[in-house]
Amino acid sequence: MTINSYADIEAALRAEMVLCGRLLYERGLIVAGDGNLSARLPDGSILITPAGLAKGMLNPEDLVVIDHHGQLIRGSPERQPSSERHLHLFVYRHRPDVMACVHAHPPTAVGATLAGVSLAEPILPEALIALGPIPTAPYARTGTTEMGEAIAPFVADHDAILLAYHGAITYGSSCSRHFTVWSRSSIAPAPTRCALVRWCPASPSGTDCGISRNTACFSRYGTDLMEGRKT
Repeated sequence: MTINSYADIEAALRAEMVLCGRLLYERGLIVAGDGNLSARLPDGSILITPAGLAKGMLNPEDLVVIDHHGQLIRGSPERQPSSERHLHLFVYRHRPDVMACVHAHPPTAVGATLAGVSLAEPILPEALIALGPIPTAPYARTGTTEMGEAIAPFVADHDAILLAYHGAITYGSSCSRHFTVWSRSSIAPAPTRCALVRWCPASPSGTDCGISRNTACFSRYGTDLMEGRKT
């Protein structure tokens, strides 16, 4: 089916975001009201998940539309935009190429920041190829503009950022493609456990494992993955 009208585009984005919220919930990357998703609409306004609702149980009509100041434009009177909308808005302001953002709270990603484990180092080949190094932004109070300020040094040059004690955010061409990235990269549970084990006192020191070759691959494979192209 060809999607042409503004209404069709918005309806398709609403369905995609609801699906991704459910998948994130089913895989334990968010619980209860955790996390938030957003997408840029054709007129530049932002479709975003509401505050307080379980993202695994949303309906398309639960999503709300906000302007670039975070003010509600359209939505049910019972729904308010995510309290973390300023994090998303900062990304959209500084990355005109970005069409969607996904913020979630994978327990192992939170654990990595609590343990002081950096994923900016090239440890795991699959993660490096998919996303490149993943920096950690300093802690910022949830629901404040400080969240945007915290990621400012990284947002231009990275498509995934760990948030100290608060999960991670990824952004790019669509929510569904970034759910795939979450599932395949080091911000998802299994690979991050590997990173945490690597830093345990009894663990042997890491080896190069062809990291230089993986780094070279990122510019090709990582970009293709973000844009949904097969490699």
